Amino acid sequence: MALIRLCVVVFLASLTGPASADCVAGAIEGTSLQLEAEPPAPLDLSLRPVVPDCLRDLSGPEKENCPRAEIIRYGEEVEIWVEALNDYATATNRFANNVAAFSNSTVQYARRAREFADLAFEFRNCEAALIYSGTEE
Repeated sequence: MALIRLCVVVFLASLTGPASADCVAGAIEGTSLQLEAEPPAPLDLSLRPVVPDCLRDLSGPEKENCPRAEIIRYGEEVEIWVEALNDYATATNRFANNVAAFSNSTVQYARRAREFADLAFEFRNCEAALIYSGTEE
């Protein structure tokens, strides 16, 4: 009687067990992720314009007594500083966008890695079922 039960269990296991063609190892697409973005260099603070003494503490434009050359030089320094500030803001924005894009791709890669791991578990279980069922095709 025990032999008949054993034969029935083996027969049923072979019916419910997977065929070797059903066991498929997964693969993950893509390459390792590397962030190739560097934060921009700090601003050169030596470019910051210094207000000429003749323009300090004025109560109004009528009190200004600076030579025209000094006012022109100061205006040019302000323009250079504003351009440096704009370049720095643009560079930091580009850096932030690159990091955000990298972050988004890591999330997608992590999802693919999870799917890959899940497929590996399924493959392991499928192969184990083949071993236990005695089917080796």
